[in-house]
Amino acid sequence: MRLFRFGVTPVSAMGTQIRSDTLAGHLLCLYRERQGEKALLSLIGKMREGQVPFALSDAVPRGYLPVPMVPPMVRKDFRELVDQLHGGDMLEGLRNLKNFRKRQSFLSIGQWEKVRDDVSSKRLYLLLQGQTDQSPGTYTTELTLHNTINRESGAVLRGALYVTRDHYYPSGGNNEEHHLDVYAQVEEEFDETFRELLDDLQMSGYGRDRSTGKGQIELGPMEPMEGLSKQDGANRWLNLSTYSNTNGNELAGGSYQLETKFGKVWNGFGEKVPFKQPLMVFKSGSTFPKRPSNSGQTVIGKIHSGNPDIVQCCTPVMLPFNFKEGS
Repeated sequence: MRLFRFGVTPVSAMGTQIRSDTLAGHLLCLYRERQGEKALLSLIGKMREGQVPFALSDAVPRGYLPVPMVPPMVRKDFRELVDQLHGGDMLEGLRNLKNFRKRQSFLSIGQWEKVRDDVSSKRLYLLLQGQTDQSPGTYTTELTLHNTINRESGAVLRGALYVTRDHYYPSGGNNEEHHLDVYAQVEEEFDETFRELLDDLQMSGYGRDRSTGKGQIELGPMEPMEGLSKQDGANRWLNLSTYSNTNGNELAGGSYQLETKFGKVWNGFGEKVPFKQPLMVFKSGSTFPKRPSNSGQTVIGKIHSGNPDIVQCCTPVMLPFNFKEGS
């Protein structure tokens, strides 16, 4: 697969954050509209056998990547940092390290290229400590109240409300300065189809409440980024996606954050109960010693109680790097 990126600029409120599995689901629905249900089921069957034609990342601020999660510093390295940066004050060093871990979410592509040959918690701290603006694509949010719906029956529960957040990005939307990046790995024979699906996505919108005008986006051209996918002697992989894998052996030794996804099926296909089963996923920025050996194990089945053909596409985009503990 070749690695690309394309810019994304929201031009309306976004009801749903741009996550790789949701975005992949949108593209598969658009594929069905173009090719028909039979063609979609054939494609999904091939994907579950390991022939996945594309993989996507979560959206990240333009020109940035998530800071990789790596094992914590060994005590020797931490003492050296305290002496070097904090005058030997251990409490100040611990306070700054805690704030660093809470604050740092992204590093620039230039910073990644500088550090990826020799990544460690210490090097990341030295590279990024003191920097406060790591998210140039920041957004504001507003709260909206909704009725709670029973996930089995689809009926509204009386007296139960829940809150969602709508995301608002800076105004504008010109193809030269997009606010967000999405990375994509695409098989050569699927390249033309993939570009057509992106055009359809730009026309139809993304995420919750797009029928009311939310989720309108502008997309930039696909730019080759294959330099990021090449790394001599790589021993670890930075995950850029919402990732899940049914082969637990390939997850051993990872540094990660987990969350539970409560997905929904697009009701344009007539599903009476749109809710998928809860799914545990790894967040963007997680790192692993191995990439998935079989992409079919990242296309999760049995995710919907009423339709066995529905899947959750959690195939990750991963970037190689060299992790050196205690360096």
